[in-house]
Amino acid sequence: MGHLKNKLFLLVVILLVSCVSPQSRRPDISANESAEEAKKQKEFVIEKYIQDSAKITNIAAKIRLAGTNICESQTSLMLGLKYWNIHDFLPEDENIARNKYQLGAGLKVLNVATESPAEKAGFKIGDELLAINDLIIAGGKNAKKDFAKQLDDLKKTLKPLTIKVWREGEEKLLSVLPVKACKSDIELIFDNSVNAYADGTNIYIAKGMMNFVQNEEEIALVISHELAHNVMNHIDAKKTNAGVGMAIGLLLDLGAAVAGVNTQGGFTDAGGRLGAQAFSVDFENEADYVGIYFMANANYKIDNVALFWRRMAQENPNGITLSSTHPSTSERFVSIEKTIAEIKQKQINDKPLKPEMKIKAIDKVEDKSASDSQVVTLPKVSSYEKLSVECKSGLLSACSAILVDASKENSSIPRDALDNSIKLFKESNALSDQDKLVFYDYSMSKLLKPEKDLAEKFIKELLLKEDQGAKLRDVEDKLSSPFITFQKDKKNNYCNEALKIDSTNFNQDEKRRFLRISTNCSK
Repeated sequence: MGHLKNKLFLLVVILLVSCVSPQSRRPDISANESAEEAKKQKEFVIEKYIQDSAKITNIAAKIRLAGTNICESQTSLMLGLKYWNIHDFLPEDENIARNKYQLGAGLKVLNVATESPAEKAGFKIGDELLAINDLIIAGGKNAKKDFAKQLDDLKKTLKPLTIKVWREGEEKLLSVLPVKACKSDIELIFDNSVNAYADGTNIYIAKGMMNFVQNEEEIALVISHELAHNVMNHIDAKKTNAGVGMAIGLLLDLGAAVAGVNTQGGFTDAGGRLGAQAFSVDFENEADYVGIYFMANANYKIDNVALFWRRMAQENPNGITLSSTHPSTSERFVSIEKTIAEIKQKQINDKPLKPEMKIKAIDKVEDKSASDSQVVTLPKVSSYEKLSVECKSGLLSACSAILVDASKENSSIPRDALDNSIKLFKESNALSDQDKLVFYDYSMSKLLKPEKDLAEKFIKELLLKEDQGAKLRDVEDKLSSPFITFQKDKKNNYCNEALKIDSTNFNQDEKRRFLRISTNCSK
């Protein structure tokens, strides 16, 4: 057997030697020359990264600033700066960072967004950040994270920030006033895949995506789509849905265990995966819809949106991931075309470019007469001005009236009047039970739920007091869950809770809502 193996090995060697080789004599290449070329290629990659990062910084700032009418209170104060240090590089590339870009442990400005507060304040690429409001800006591996936290703490004051920088051998003091923009930082990552994703707080765009896009509008589309995911709370929704799916799966695992079958948590795992995928296509469609509005608000052309997604579907069907389930049917593209038409009609009619928000799921059981009663006549602007002045002076009833109107589907309450109302409600110690319910209704009427924590605190207080209005809202929210259809026992329990509610002192709106619950429960 050993002799046979040796003969076969010898045969392979002979065949390899017999293979045809190149005929030309190429120049000799030294190890140093090869290393120098590798260095040049890395420098080329870094230069491309800097250029792409600058594009993303400029486009993202434009979209975030123009989209505040959509993201509402999901905003943060923006400077328009991107910064880096030597710790952004792999150890083997630190020499390039140090020699070509003079980077060390301290933070240096990488990008300055066009027309941003930072540009207006005079920041330049290459400025080293030394101190902010006399507080040292630390260097090191966590420098970016630490400085971001410093900024967040100081930006809340709504006052100009004084930042000391080192530029061309001398210190300079720059005063910069942050501005409100949609919350979501955008990062370019070293990844060759044609992809981008959102995590609820940040947006990440892969280097491969920047090689795929053909113009500025397409970059704006990618950023707008991912910003929509964050603003519409899709990531939190997916986590919630995964939790619900796991809970249902756990019940099945427990049931199997009682029957003597060890599923090893299989139903729980499967439930979590299915829950996470629930409404994934709907979330992607919504990100398409809201994202196009973000683009339009920033004055980007929206005509070719569908073409980009068709190209993505052809080149990389799983790209731009929130999940592995994406709309790929003709329905998606028809929806995009209709969204474009909707926006253009609003532009023609000089109407605000805000997405149309649907009413809560439970409202779908409402009959035609109830729908008719939902049509409201909004106060005139002069009435708003009067209410705003009264609210600003501390009159709670005026603030309450503003929040009631702000809860309505087509409300056009001025932003300053609404902000004054929310501020007084948050600071007042004299809120009545009805005031708290008004605040709760306002918060829950907004898909973004801007004051959710305070609203939930109010409703918990009122439930402890056996308040009937709070009970109505609590049952209403439970029955609006998309999973209630699959949990008949729970739905029956909630409906039984609803039947015990005393609606005697309800106002007209509460009676209408109670009627919808009764109608829903009778099905």
